[in-house]
Order: sequence, then structure tokens, then C-alpha cells
Amino acid sequence: MKKSVKILILALIFVSLLAFCYTFPYSGDDWAFATTYGNIQLKEFFKNLNGRYLGNILAIIISRNNIIKTIYMSVVIFLIIYFSTKLIKKDNTILMIIFYILFLTMNNYIFAQSIIWSSGFCNYATASLFMILILYFCLNKINFKYSVVIYFLLSFLGSLLVENMTLALFGFALIINIGNYFKTKKINYNYLALLLGSILGLLIMFLNPSYLKIFNKADNYRSLEQTNLEKMMFPYLFFNPFLNLLKIITILFVVFKNPSVRNIIIGSAFNIFIIILMFYEKLPNILIFVVLYSIVGSLFLIVNRKIINRNLKIIFTLIILIIIPLFFVNPIGPRNFLPIYLLELIFYLSLISDYLIKFKFNYLIIFIAIIVYGFTYYIYNVDFKATEVVRNQLITKINEGQKEINVNLEVFEKNKVHYPLPYLKGDKVAFSEFYHTKKGWTINYNNDNKSLNLEK
Repeated sequence: MKKSVKILILALIFVSLLAFCYTFPYSGDDWAFATTYGNIQLKEFFKNLNGRYLGNILAIIISRNNIIKTIYMSVVIFLIIYFSTKLIKKDNTILMIIFYILFLTMNNYIFAQSIIWSSGFCNYATASLFMILILYFCLNKINFKYSVVIYFLLSFLGSLLVENMTLALFGFALIINIGNYFKTKKINYNYLALLLGSILGLLIMFLNPSYLKIFNKADNYRSLEQTNLEKMMFPYLFFNPFLNLLKIITILFVVFKNPSVRNIIIGSAFNIFIIILMFYEKLPNILIFVVLYSIVGSLFLIVNRKIINRNLKIIFTLIILIIIPLFFVNPIGPRNFLPIYLLELIFYLSLISDYLIKFKFNYLIIFIAIIVYGFTYYIYNVDFKATEVVRNQLITKINEGQKEINVNLEVFEKNKVHYPLPYLKGDKVAFSEFYHTKKGWTINYNNDNKSLNLEK
């Protein structure tokens, strides 16, 4: 592919992101960060909120201006796609388009909470970008005059966004330092800077006073207890037809490249698991099923050592490091699975990248990308406009002086916007300030003749 065509495709991807991100509505915590609450938190430097200092500051900035939000989101997503593709195969535009397609087709709940929702984006998407940049620098052993500063900053800033990612980055930096020392008997100062940055970030995050409340069980929202992680992973990661299709193709490729009785048996078992997952969402004792799925898949890939190189082992390890803390904290949500989803895409696409680029179906991939983007843009914007209609109706009723307003709870259950209307107890004040409405109103959510009043 000519360089001019590559540049044109990159530019079109970025422009398409600008067009899409511009339509993302503000919701939930965005109203709070954009108003008095955000000013108070910044003044107190988030001492009663959390240790996500970088994410909170970014949320305060982008929740106040849609142009800034659009540019920031587009740049972050573009860099995620660009450097993920670099990790898969250096400088391949078609693989970048394929990754973009799979990015757009992620689970809509993950997309709603970690991409559309500005506050979630600042933490989870930004943390995912730092993670991918760290992987890119480490796996490619990037080294230049002041590279230690870059490694330090990447791990330090990347540790001020999401708690489980902070712990995962520390574990990753520790493992890569130990592994490098045993292999070379030398200290890699870039890796050491990565470890020091992650330690400093970890300390700054968890020394925030808000976490002491969690440890003392005095926090009404967060807690340290075993979660139902396996139930959440199932619909958001395992019941994803596009990701499962990618896995099936990858397994078939591995079997094709290494035909043996062992590979055919294990590969067939893994693909049977995937097919069952695609068609049967509710299964008895899903944890056992997912564990079997993971063990069989991991075994199949590990035994093919010629295919699984050092980089893929590191990516697989990082996925495990990200997942482990999620077993012990509450609450968790679909947004927690964004970095896992992205790493899975990198992992499986890396296995079949050479196979993909041999086929001359560039125009077909571009055509599919256009269709997928158009469909995704349309589907989400239908929801955005529906949300806007309901929200404008609510604002009109408030300004007309209605004190008690009824809304059907299906607005939340079927919506692709995270908290499109004031739902939590503190949302009402921020909503009124953000949209400059009258105060002193109450909202009831009705569902099957049951009323839920969240303001009392």
C-alpha cells in the first residue's frame, strides 16, 4: 500500500472518530465534574473521592467543553488503535482497520461505560492507552537518551487512573525487571524507571484518605469483598460474537499451521466451548465452565511454543494481572473489562497477523469497516437522540414547576448511555446546575407498577 494511501486512511479513521465522539452525550458523573462538585473536589484535591488524580482532573476538563472532549477522546482512541496495531505487526494499515472494526464492535455495555461516558473514558480508556504504550516501549525495547524519563512518566501517570490497573502495572514492572535481570544479569534502567514510577504512583493513589474508609468498612459505595466477577465476565467478554469469531479463526489457524492429533483434539474442544458460549448465554455453574474454557484455550496455545513468543506470554501475563484484583473489590462494572478486551484483540490478532496480510482483500476490509462504522454510528446515535428527547422533556417539566416527575425505568435498562438521567442520590443537584434548571424537584422511576424514589 502506498504511503499516501496509508496517510489518507489514518486521516479518515481520525476524522471518523471526531465525528463519532462529538455526538457522545454527557451523563452521570460528568454533570458533577462540570459543576460545583468538581470545583470542590479539585480544591480538596480529591481527598474524599479517590486516588484517581489524573483521571479526575481530565474528567473536570473534558466535561466542560464538548470540543475539548471530542478532540481528547479521538486522540486517545486513535493512539490505542495505532499502537495496538504496532504491537501486532509493525506498520500495517489493513490490520489497523481490522482492529478498528473490532474496537467498534465491542460489547455495548463496555462501550457505554468506558468510551461514551466521559468520566469513565478519562479513567479506563486513558489507563488502557498508558498500558498499551508501556507494552509497546517494553516489548520493542525502546531506548534513547532520555528514555528513562518516558518510562517513568508512563508508569507513574498510568498508575493514577484505575486501582486494578495500578496494581497490574506494578506487578508487570516488577516481573519484567526480575525477568530481565535473571536473563542478562544486568539492570535495565528503563525497566527500573518503569518500576519506580509504578511504585510512586501506587503509593500516591492508595495513600488517598478515601481508601482508609474502604479498609475500615466505612464507605457506603466501595468495599473489599469477593465479587461475582465470573458472572460479569461471561456476558461482557465471553458472550461477544466478534471476539469469539476471532478466537475460532485463530485456533483454526494454529491447527492448520501445526497439524497433529493433539492440536486437532484440543483445538476442536476449545472451538466447541466457544460455539456453546455464543449460543447459550445461561449455563449452570458458569464459573466452572469459564475455568474449563480458559484452561483448554491456554493449554492449546502454550503447547504450541513455536507460535507463542515472548511478547504474547507477557501480554497473557498482563491480562491475568489486570483480572486478579477484580475478584476482591466491589463494585466492578463493564468498564473494568476494556483493557482486557483490547489485550485479547492484540493477543489473538498477533497469532494470525501474518496469515491475514497474505490475502489481498484490502478493499473488502475497507468496505466492511465503512459498513461497521456507519451501522455503529447510526445505532448509538438513535439512542443518543432518544436520550436527548427524554432529558429535554424532564428539563421542561422541571422548569414548568413540576415537583414530582415520573420516568420509566426502561430508559436505563435499554439505553446505551451510562446514567442518561439523574439516578443516584447526588445526581439531581449536579443535573440542575449543569442544565440550569429550577431546584426542589423529585424524580420517580416506574417499572411494572413499582415506583423507585431515589431522592428520599
